Amino acid sequence: MNRRVVITGYGVISPIGDTDDEIIRHLTQGISGVKELKDDGFLSGFIQSGVYGSIDYPKTYHFERNHRKTMGPVAFVA
Repeated sequence: MNRRVVITGYGVISPIGDTDDEIIRHLTQGISGVKELKDDGFLSGFIQSGVYGSIDYPKTYHFERNHRKTMGPVAFVA
């Protein structure tokens, strides 16, 4: 059986960074992006886990303006 892979994009937005250097530095220094789940009064009541990974830094997207104006908010991270 032949298996095929399609790469639809390249990039990382993770709890430990969004640049290659930052992610590698955090991985080699053992820095984790996992934190204790705090009660937000909304979703935390439905989540069974006590820990989570969250993005808590400003995100930058490098799309040209003519592409950004036709993209929905979910498309930026897809």
